Amino acid sequence: MADAFNGNRSILVVGSGMSGLSAALEAAEAGFQVYMVEKEPYLGGRVARMNKYFPKLCPPSCGLEINFRRIKNNPLIRFFTMAQVEKIQGEAGNFDVTVTLQPRYVNEKCTGCGTCVDHCPVLALWGENDLLVPPVKSSEYFRNKMIEIKNPDATVKIIFRADHTLTFNLTGKRSETISRREQYKDNPSMVFAPGAVELMVEWLTKRND
Repeated sequence: MADAFNGNRSILVVGSGMSGLSAALEAAEAGFQVYMVEKEPYLGGRVARMNKYFPKLCPPSCGLEINFRRIKNNPLIRFFTMAQVEKIQGEAGNFDVTVTLQPRYVNEKCTGCGTCVDHCPVLALWGENDLLVPPVKSSEYFRNKMIEIKNPDATVKIIFRADHTLTFNLTGKRSETISRREQYKDNPSMVFAPGAVELMVEWLTKRND
């Protein structure tokens, strides 16, 4: 492991699907410095996009959560998302690899400084009957965060009679959401809680004038 920290032994893993995550973890836990390159903005590959995966048919968060925790706790693993290998030079045991990082940018002039975050218009909506995220506590935290970073254009609202998806829902239960969507499948605008769509349209219109 001492050699790894001195940069004398390193492994590049391209892709962070289950096989990539496993390879990176096994190598790092064997004492190698590991660099993982992933073209998507998240780790987990196709599994992270699935509802359930074989063989136990459990949600991907089960297996991925364990691996993510192992990655977080292992100083020998560095990962780069939104990244792609551009060029490989050298020979076995002594490669030089060029990796291009795609910035999470506003436009092509972005340097990744993060200043835009403090000034970007923000619309944050919660449903009054959200059973997944506590609306009052979450909205207050978010509002205070916007004040802390001095964001000049942050709108934080709790939508009356709405669930987590802003669907009209008096109980917050998923069964009511499914029923509402089925009832108005031919008229999607009626799915949402009163005022939700109008608020979003008005907010966007004002900022696009």
